[in-house]
Amino acid sequence: MENKNVVISNKKSRGARFVATDMNISGQCVRCVHRKTGANNWATCDAFPDEIPMHIFVGNVLHNVPIHGDHGIQFEAIKDASQ
Repeated sequence: MENKNVVISNKKSRGARFVATDMNISGQCVRCVHRKTGANNWATCDAFPDEIPMHIFVGNVLHNVPIHGDHGIQFEAIKDASQ
């Protein structure tokens, strides 16, 4: 598995920086159909196209209900292709 390290600055916490890796990204983000992939989109999704808020990204807040700024899009699990 490729280890991705991405530095994220959280605009709402005045430039606080966080190094995101596959080990600390929220399980909900990893399993969501709306998550963007690729080097330039690693910490973005359809709900938060500029940047996933830190409290969601690290799993402190579940995104299964509307959150301000999510464009009406919440967590939706990726369907298992084997089912």
